[in-house]
Amino acid sequence: RGAAYIDLEFAHREAWGNRPRRGKLIYSHHDFTGMGGGEDQLATLAEAMISAGADVAKIAVTARDAADLAVIEGLYQRCNLPLTAIAMGEYGIPSRLLAGAWGAFLAFARLEDGHASAEGQPLLRDLVRLYRIHRQGSETRIFGVIGNPIAHSLSPLIHNAAFGQHQLDAVYVPIQVEDAAAFWDACGGWLDGLSITI
Repeated sequence: RGAAYIDLEFAHREAWGNRPRRGKLIYSHHDFTGMGGGEDQLATLAEAMISAGADVAKIAVTARDAADLAVIEGLYQRCNLPLTAIAMGEYGIPSRLLAGAWGAFLAFARLEDGHASAEGQPLLRDLVRLYRIHRQGSETRIFGVIGNPIAHSLSPLIHNAAFGQHQLDAVYVPIQVEDAAAFWDACGGWLDGLSITI
């Protein structure tokens, strides 16, 4: 029957010829060194992907600090099209965990025994059970814990379990931050609350 979606790198689309006969087309753009020129350039690129025939535009850039998450959240606010925007790396993990709240077309995760195809991919089990991605939506309240390092924190487990127990439309994510003031200036507008650790 074939694949439901075919993911092709937008810069190399000419080499692939015509779009697939079956399945839908995702055009991707990856920047493994930075944020792809910022929100304006990425929004223009996403629109170009859809105009070129993609059913879904996928943007994957590399965050250098948590303040870069503002670019990803801004793309979802700005682009009214089928979009998946990801900040790769440790600083970008919240962009994966908040995919449902931000309106992503799809999310990427790894299996228990599988290797991540990009740095920062959460376990599928955690994305579904702990962060309840299927229940996230535009009204989901976003909380988090900031620090550096942050992977050790049990706060997401504790708070998300409590949110689930009390049926609250909220999610709590770990956010690795180098510059707390810059992060708050860039991202404070979409956060409902923060804890601070090391």
